[in-house]
Amino acid sequence: MPRKKYFAPRDINHMIPQLEKVFEHIAMCKGRAEALAAQPTPAAKEPSLQAMVQHQLLHSQVDFLMQAVQDDIHHIMMLGGTTKDVDAGLVDFPGQMHGEDVWLCWKRGETKVRYWHAIDEGFSERQALPWSEIPGTSH
Repeated sequence: MPRKKYFAPRDINHMIPQLEKVFEHIAMCKGRAEALAAQPTPAAKEPSLQAMVQHQLLHSQVDFLMQAVQDDIHHIMMLGGTTKDVDAGLVDFPGQMHGEDVWLCWKRGETKVRYWHAIDEGFSERQALPWSEIPGTSH
């Protein structure tokens, strides 16, 4: 059985610029897909061939953009993270605190990993990392 990979906050901090770019791409793809999906569909009983082709083209573009979002989520998974909320840009990475498995929690816009929560808890239960665990801080 492969050994489980644990991340330290500094490991994740090095990935933050890349994660920010991924979530920027996700937001762009989702926004474009939503705009395309909001376009009206042919309403006539028997729409013209041109209207049907246009509708199919829009549908294909939405599918392509949403597949790009899925590819970005997969990329985050390959980095070792679990995407918890695409819209908020919330990613958890496996870590350890006091010998227990936990999630190190990062949210888009944060410049460093500063929070963690238990494996069976979520974002609302996240707690601040001890100062000694946050690179670049001293207390």
